[in-house]
Amino acid sequence: MNKRRLLAVLLVFLVIVVAGVTGRGLLLRWGTGEGRALIEALQPGVDVELTEIRFSETRQGVRKYLLAAASATYSAHGISLMKRIEVTFFDANGRETMRLRADEGDLSGDNQSVNLRGDVVLTGAQGFVLKTDHLTYSKADDRLQTDAAVLLESVQGVLRGRGLIVAPEQERLQLLHDVSGELGARLVEFRPRHGQG
Repeated sequence: MNKRRLLAVLLVFLVIVVAGVTGRGLLLRWGTGEGRALIEALQPGVDVELTEIRFSETRQGVRKYLLAAASATYSAHGISLMKRIEVTFFDANGRETMRLRADEGDLSGDNQSVNLRGDVVLTGAQGFVLKTDHLTYSKADDRLQTDAAVLLESVQGVLRGRGLIVAPEQERLQLLHDVSGELGARLVEFRPRHGQG
């Protein structure tokens, strides 16, 4: 059974369990009117709403990432909206490589990508801190990327740029355009090599 099918089966099972438990609770509360208030609290188009979520994926017994969110909503269309997200990435040996947090994000079930928005901060195990407005994680490519302005801070200095690609498992980070910064006490401006953006 491939990972996508297994994830779909687990998600359907989770929805059934949550619906069953919620339905039983609502039936018990229906007579008091409390059940009706709980149903009306769901936003239009939302089929399931969860709070305090933790989701992890492992590969050959080693954790690949751990996703935690304050809340998530799921609709039958396959899009989940998550609030106050934190994702921890691990290398092939299970060692933490990066930690990512954002105000909110959308999870698309079709292509297994997460679009993060608002105060996006990526902290590396080596001590760097990266800040941007939005970032997309592609599970298929196992990479993070953005076309937005980026600020990268470390003990060596500060770099600014526009556009970014990060490969968490390889601990590789690439600023794409308009890169400048201060390293030590010097202002440095990086020029692209011939043929690069």
